[in-house]
Amino acid sequence: TGSTITRLATVVVNKNLGSLDASDSTVIAGPDTTWDAGLTVTDEYGNAVDSSKVTISGADKVDTTTPGDYDVTYTYTDGTGTEYTKTITVTVVKSKASVDADDKTVTVGDTWSAEDSFVDAADADGNALDFSDVTVEGADDVDTTKAGSYDVTYSYKDSAGNTVSK
Repeated sequence: TGSTITRLATVVVNKNLGSLDASDSTVIAGPDTTWDAGLTVTDEYGNAVDSSKVTISGADKVDTTTPGDYDVTYTYTDGTGTEYTKTITVTVVKSKASVDADDKTVTVGDTWSAEDSFVDAADADGNALDFSDVTVEGADDVDTTKAGSYDVTYSYKDSAGNTVSK
């Protein structure tokens, strides 16, 4: 008679470790503005996936020079056919940068410095700036020993590349 041999085999089904994550982003409008959604993608084994394997839609519509809300959708399909999708919003806000200065009248022989006319300035987020953060043009042309009118320009370039002046 024959004998029966039994062998027990264990089948382990691992959890799919695929993922796609990106974050909403808020940036200040300007010619130097860029944005990063912090995109991270992993395949079914948990290995990092190159962003070139991710379909991105809407990114070409993001205008970093014009305030508004822009939706960007990321899609990735792993080796098992599982699709991952994430839509983020890129919010572009107007810069709060500003510079203010007052006209001044002095009498011949008085002293005057560019800081005397400076009122205040703010960066792209609206935070106060010091006079030293502002660029001044024309102050060296002011000659308080001669009567006349002199133009002095105060300007500031914010982190987004916007220049404000007065």
